Amino acid sequence: MHARNLPGHDGRPVDWFPPAGLNVSYKRPQIMGALLRPGDLELVVTPQLWAEGSLVLDENVVVAHSQSLGLGAHVVNHFHSGRAHAGLVADRGLPARRRALARDALAFPRRLVGATLDAGRALPEHSREIRRALPAMTLLAGAATAGYLAGIAGPGSSLRRLQ
Repeated sequence: MHARNLPGHDGRPVDWFPPAGLNVSYKRPQIMGALLRPGDLELVVTPQLWAEGSLVLDENVVVAHSQSLGLGAHVVNHFHSGRAHAGLVADRGLPARRRALARDALAFPRRLVGATLDAGRALPEHSREIRRALPAMTLLAGAATAGYLAGIAGPGSSLRRLQ
């Protein structure tokens, strides 16, 4: 999911998307006033900072993220993550947004695996680990997709069930 945030990925396209929130270090005093409701950090603040050029990419900082919950709990967490995100986006309005969520959710597993394989080609030193992770990534992407589709109706209890 965060393959484009790996170090050494020179030549990113101009329209490269903002890094995911968990890959960003924020300065609390500079963002607290902009956080008015759940989801604002991911859906409003980060894209705005990215568009302003206020986010700085520092490839010298490498973060290892380990969240070992066991396979079942990890799959459930990906479902709730997708449902919470889609629910927060859907709650912000327009029916066109809900249709876009459904379209994006269905394309997500293919896009995730494709981006990961692209990272493996660009960073051959990681290609073996990437290939070994593909079955688990596919399972987790499927859980996230189910969550996104469920989230179109709203986040439900997923916001408080995330780990």
